[in-house]
Amino acid sequence: AEMAVVEGAFWLAPGAGSALLQPLKDQGVPSRALPAVGQPAQLDIRREILVATPASSSMPTRLRSRCFINGCPVTLRALRALSGLLVDMNGQHSSLALADPGTQLSLLDRVAGCGDLVAEVSSTLKAMQAVEARLEELDELSDGYERALMRKMVDSVHKARIQPGEES
Repeated sequence: AEMAVVEGAFWLAPGAGSALLQPLKDQGVPSRALPAVGQPAQLDIRREILVATPASSSMPTRLRSRCFINGCPVTLRALRALSGLLVDMNGQHSSLALADPGTQLSLLDRVAGCGDLVAEVSSTLKAMQAVEARLEELDELSDGYERALMRKMVDSVHKARIQPGEES
């Protein structure tokens, strides 16, 4: 078996940590791997790729990968999310990233120094979305209750065998 290891160390300015926290939390990164808000921090990133050669030539070669942020195991998806926030690739198609509205907004927020405000608004938005979801659940319960009442009235009319034009 052969292994390749790719490592990187990134030093973050005091305000930069807050811009990274929410996307990483959304990916399930443990809080012990995340930088403290408002303080200079270092992120140590590591990816190990293991090539497992099969015992027989008829079996396919297998790749296994492990990823770490500050020594804590994370998913490859979390590592990809972080790399998009830390590294901007310059090349033939680098202008494509600038056309992305999310990238544009992130750059504006970073330049304006609004990282803490963005995190607060994001948190408030998530709380509001949770409340809206709960309201929809309650609305569905209310609709179900009203349907049950109407069904009961219709059943009562059918049970009474009231004919058109007949008064009860």
